[in-house]
Amino acid sequence: MRVLPLAAALVAAGLTPLAPAQAQTAAATPEVAVRVTDLDLSTPAGVRRLDQRLVRAASAVCEIDAPATLAAMNRRWACQQAALSRVAPRRDALIAHARRQTPTLASRD
Repeated sequence: MRVLPLAAALVAAGLTPLAPAQAQTAAATPEVAVRVTDLDLSTPAGVRRLDQRLVRAASAVCEIDAPATLAAMNRRWACQQAALSRVAPRRDALIAHARRQTPTLASRD
């Protein structure tokens, strides 16, 4: 099965690079496998479906065990955006590959 791993780019609510003391928790950063084999990424519909899956995966890895305060919701949103930004190059590469593999028909004028 071909999957696109999505790891939270942040540890808890941190928005900075990991300090040496945090290096151990980096290994525990959650990942979610996003299935892509059933999608036709050469079409807009396939790309939309992939993006929906990525957003759901980012939500899953960015759960915050805190009361629903504005600060906690902002940390979760920042985590989701960072996770999506981190996986964006791989997403774009998969789409580009799918589009290169799709044959195009030339029209005769």
